[in-house]
Amino acid sequence: MTSKRRPGSTPRQRRRDRLIAQAEAALARLAVAPRDHVALGSLEEAAAGLDGLVDGGEGDTELRERLVDAPRRTHLAWPPGPALPIRTDRLVLRQREPADTADLHAIYSREDVAEYLLAPPLELDEVEEMLAERATAQADGFGLVLEREGRVVGEVALMFRGPTQSELSWVVHPDHGGRGLVTEAVRELIGLGFGHFALHRIYAELDARNTASARLCERLGMRKEAHRLADYWSKGEWTDTLQYAVLASEWS
Repeated sequence: MTSKRRPGSTPRQRRRDRLIAQAEAALARLAVAPRDHVALGSLEEAAAGLDGLVDGGEGDTELRERLVDAPRRTHLAWPPGPALPIRTDRLVLRQREPADTADLHAIYSREDVAEYLLAPPLELDEVEEMLAERATAQADGFGLVLEREGRVVGEVALMFRGPTQSELSWVVHPDHGGRGLVTEAVRELIGLGFGHFALHRIYAELDARNTASARLCERLGMRKEAHRLADYWSKGEWTDTLQYAVLASEWS
């Protein structure tokens, strides 16, 4: 197979030309369908490639704005979150408030909660530090607390991984486990992911010993995509990881 090339062009120039054409084609599709998953994936790849190839030459300032910076602002950035709070049958899903710190410490300080999390049980000041760090990284995710009868009993979150994918996480106080509350909250969050945020794919990664979370994923119709053996060092030992995922086209 042969390809046309400009006389005297270099591999770098040809790659740049291909990425420019790819970005322009993706933008044309997005002008018709702003959340076209194929176009978004293609645009993200093209913008990342051009980022390193637009080096200040003649016309590069305009090119960077048109095909890298502006697309990242308008197409590859996350929209504002939905109107809150959200009410399910038994829960109020809302943003975290400073007054919730004590309830969250009551969750994260427990050995039986921390068993399959990445961190050990947390002291109060460590929970405060964790929450402060999350507040500075809000653009990277969307999280809600689970309020039931005036108390916070858990959290759910989408952690954005690019413009079309997100990782799902959840935690619940064991006293409120086994009642389907997390399933209720996570189902609502997945619906927001595919509806409000127009995601293409949502996935969850969990310690393979966490059978309760694996069952939750299966109840929600998520596919088991991988069982990685001894791939993660956690709390003094190598642990296995399960990955579950669901596509927008699979969710109803």
